[in-house]
Amino acid sequence: MNLARASLLGTLLLYFFLSLTYVAGTPVQEFYLPDSVPQAQRSAPVLAGLGPDEKEYLIYVRSLAETGRVPRPTAEQRKSPEEFVCYQAQHPSLFFILSVPLWKLVQGNTFWTLWRGLCVLLGAAAIALASKSARLLFPESKLAALCAAPLMAFVPIFGHLMGHVSNEPLAMALGAGAWLMTVRLCREGCMLGTKQALLLGLVLGLALLTRLTSVIWCLSVVVVLGMTFKKQALKPLALALGVALVLLIPWLLHNVTNYGKPLIRPFDNPLLAHGAALTDFLGTGIRPQGSPTQFTPLITVLFWAATGWTPFWLIGSLLPGSYDGMVQNAAYLLLVDLAIGLTLFWNASQVRRKLAPSDPVIRAALWAAGSVLFFLIAVVLQQMLFVDWNVLQSAGRYFTAAAPLLVLLLLTALEAVIRKLPTNVKLAVGVVAALALFLASLYTTSLVRQFYAGNPTQKKWQKLAPAGSGRAYIVSDTDEG
Repeated sequence: MNLARASLLGTLLLYFFLSLTYVAGTPVQEFYLPDSVPQAQRSAPVLAGLGPDEKEYLIYVRSLAETGRVPRPTAEQRKSPEEFVCYQAQHPSLFFILSVPLWKLVQGNTFWTLWRGLCVLLGAAAIALASKSARLLFPESKLAALCAAPLMAFVPIFGHLMGHVSNEPLAMALGAGAWLMTVRLCREGCMLGTKQALLLGLVLGLALLTRLTSVIWCLSVVVVLGMTFKKQALKPLALALGVALVLLIPWLLHNVTNYGKPLIRPFDNPLLAHGAALTDFLGTGIRPQGSPTQFTPLITVLFWAATGWTPFWLIGSLLPGSYDGMVQNAAYLLLVDLAIGLTLFWNASQVRRKLAPSDPVIRAALWAAGSVLFFLIAVVLQQMLFVDWNVLQSAGRYFTAAAPLLVLLLLTALEAVIRKLPTNVKLAVGVVAALALFLASLYTTSLVRQFYAGNPTQKKWQKLAPAGSGRAYIVSDTDEG
């Protein structure tokens, strides 16, 4: 067995261990969701997981299974008392449609175990596809063969997201598949033919029908093929992107027909609200209702840096301190980001000479990764300022969506730091880096277990909060709310 296969196998085994810890350690309980289910079911309990948004995803699947329709994103947009309501209705339906047969076959705790297990398997597929892409990009690098899989799989936020139910694992697996197709074509020096363009467009379209953040894969494909093949890439790219758009059009039309706009967001709680201006954000900062801190550009960057590595709600637990010490803890994670960024910047020439001597494919891939990162930062900033400031707390979801690309930045930064060391020493450093990330993920799983051990249940009655309140639910132990 060669180094790359051994690394991938070992990574997947440890990844499954971490993921199954999430699956087994995240409780399932009965809820009463009177505003989310049809009127006839208001008094019936709903068995749902306590993981992030898991009960919302269940409502989505139940709506498709029982009514054949996508649920409404807010109670105000409900047209019939028999419709389901969940704020995750902002997302396209592919993942939830694929989950309907599982819901109809099994229910109860078995359903939740299998549903979470499906997401874990999709995460494993994304790791394998991304690792293969990295090895194709750096065929001569033993460090890439060793570290491509673990540097993606062991980032704590990645394992956390894959270990709970969401549409992100499927979107990432499809995106990683499109990325691998693109890298393989570039490495072989073959421009897209009609069949390949149609297939690439199909995969991109399915990714978009799973989660709209998959637009990052369209951007990455355009950058890589455009930089590698120049004008020759125009027609095949137009065909591939056209196919993806055609697949997405029904979803956009559904939104326009029902809500008057192609893209919907159920929350309306922007940072620039209640008279707050951009100059306030750039100056003394803005503290929205319910926020733990005053948001300035610096604090915003700190939160981005932190949530790119670990779940937001665990940041305060990573280092000693209370919730109010979260910003200080986030600063330590920002140092990691700065170290990686500065290493890439100052060692750019060495990286090109060592990893990409006259190699346009590697250069294009790194440009794609950087472009996607800046695009995601712009999207999160726009959403935070003008849609819902709480997006800041889940910025890591956006960045993790690009994990198969961002791992390339980690690889090049690591290679730049140790470029002058002997090969055996490089591999030893790679093992240490992978082990350090695994231990960080293991610590994160222990924090999650501790959290759920101390909080094994949530309030049973959860009524939808009014639009614009900045809250998803009003919770209580009784039906009076």
